[in-house]
Amino acid sequence: MLLQIGYSPPCEYCYGLSYRENKRQRVSQKNHDIPLQELNQNIDHGKVTKIPNQEDQQLIPDEDDDQIVKLSPATHQDLCDILAEVSPTLAATNFKLLLIQQVRNSNCSVTTQRRWDKRVISLCLSLWNRSPKSYSTLQNSGYLVLPSGKLLTKYKNCIKQNCGFNQYMFKWMNYECDNKNVSRQGRHGGLSFDEVAIQEDLVYTRRDDEILLKGFIDINEESKYGSLLKNKGIPKTDLASHVFQMVFLGNTGFRWPIAYFATREISAPEIYSVFWDAVFQLHEWGFTVDYASMDGAVSNRSFIKLHFTEPVTPRQANFMVTNRADMRRKLAMIMDFSHCVKKIRNGLLKSGSHGLPKELMIDGKQVLWSYFRDAYTWSLDCNTIAFNRKLTPSHFDPDTAEKMRNHLSEEVLDSDMLHLMETYQASMDGKGGHLDSTVKLLKNTSTFIKIFRDKRPINKLCDKRLTELDDVAKFFLAWERQLEESSLPTKDKKIHMLSYECRDDIISCINGFLGFAKQTLTIEATAEVTPAMINSDVIENVFCQVRSTHNGSNTNPTVAAYGSTINSIILGQSTISMKSNAKSVGNICAANPLQFYTKQPLTKQTKNMPKQKVLSNVIDY
Repeated sequence: MLLQIGYSPPCEYCYGLSYRENKRQRVSQKNHDIPLQELNQNIDHGKVTKIPNQEDQQLIPDEDDDQIVKLSPATHQDLCDILAEVSPTLAATNFKLLLIQQVRNSNCSVTTQRRWDKRVISLCLSLWNRSPKSYSTLQNSGYLVLPSGKLLTKYKNCIKQNCGFNQYMFKWMNYECDNKNVSRQGRHGGLSFDEVAIQEDLVYTRRDDEILLKGFIDINEESKYGSLLKNKGIPKTDLASHVFQMVFLGNTGFRWPIAYFATREISAPEIYSVFWDAVFQLHEWGFTVDYASMDGAVSNRSFIKLHFTEPVTPRQANFMVTNRADMRRKLAMIMDFSHCVKKIRNGLLKSGSHGLPKELMIDGKQVLWSYFRDAYTWSLDCNTIAFNRKLTPSHFDPDTAEKMRNHLSEEVLDSDMLHLMETYQASMDGKGGHLDSTVKLLKNTSTFIKIFRDKRPINKLCDKRLTELDDVAKFFLAWERQLEESSLPTKDKKIHMLSYECRDDIISCINGFLGFAKQTLTIEATAEVTPAMINSDVIENVFCQVRSTHNGSNTNPTVAAYGSTINSIILGQSTISMKSNAKSVGNICAANPLQFYTKQPLTKQTKNMPKQKVLSNVIDY
């Protein structure tokens, strides 16, 4: 029996039940000698049509309406109340969708006839990209009917990743931004870039009727012409040893890896060309770049200097340059906060160590690494409970790998370390005057770390955190000025202060952030800036997924493997940063495949190329 209320569309589930029952009776009467069990296998293979104006594009049988039974609104409400009482959780949209999809697709003996809702495909893609083996285990368990891995692969490979800018990536990014309801302020943000080492290898790949070789240096046309000039007109192509990745991070947390390039330790002019090309491309799609985040590599420092001409220096301009895509705005050059903290810690490691000509001094008093180690030893030997339980021997004697750990460098310079040092000084009964400069340094580094790890947004120019950051910058500048104006020899001045690169990176990080925050809060009254998001963690997260999550434990991928992983990262991780206040849509933050927004087919029909032609193409290449 089919149920319908008034003039509303029929109940789809009841409609399908009636259709299958009526067809079973007609076929059974016509073929009495055929067992009913054999007929059940072909019941769902009849003619079907799509329901108009349905988002999930469900399929129902094409049948006349003479079998429909119309119910009054009161009867319909009674049935809804009974269903809600029997299964209250059925009211949840996603749970109801899952039940409908399971019932419909479990009756399809042929997997190619199964049809899936977009939300189911999106969720399965996210799970499959994170762990194909776990997804396969769940699929083969028999508890759920899920889309096949072959179908998910087609959705994942919606865009063929290559070195350079891809307009489909920007198109996909724009669609996903609209789908996540990202605000206008969320389309403003920063561009983070960094390099990662890869394996020098040449890989043959086939795309339709083309044979491609991946592994050579591939940046842009300017880079090729520059290489020709460098080699005196002789064309030379080297294998790539690094990948240069660029990631956009919006002010509200929206993130997207926009492009990557195969390089061999990219130079400053190449960064300059690629960076501003990315800024213009993003501007055309409605995204505004207000800052650039990078680490302290030599090429990155040279890239910043390319924007200034003498006598103006980056410090004098507060590391703010004119935005070429929007001449009314400025663009801040911000060094990565974590990189700056590690540089400070490394400078302290060398201070007073045997064989290293470094002896930091503030206000005429030494700042030695042995003071930190002595405070840690005192907290263990003279107290039943440690003042700082995070500290371990690895914090004070790190090896090469441990020196790269962000938390090890931050935990010896944060507020907990400041408390330990002050307690240690107080325990000396007035004989701890030699620790005054060390405590003064820790007060500023702890403020520096506390603010840049703060997830609370800044929405007013009068926020005290901006003033505190400015005071930290003034401390390092005063330390530098004090020693430069002293009568000490030039050699001794360098021994008693941090390296010039470290000091410059700290000023770039603080002044660049202050300039970006002031511009954002001045132009847009309702804007917010989250200090914990202004760093290069978002791009390091991409590198970690390439090396571990999606390629097994492969710390040395090739260019081809790196490119194929980008789609998995986009579809597998949340497009909204966990450090932001933005909320997910439908509790699914991963991106949807590009086919959800466009009308392009899932697979492209191509003709098989003869083997002889394939070999000739390789030889010609």
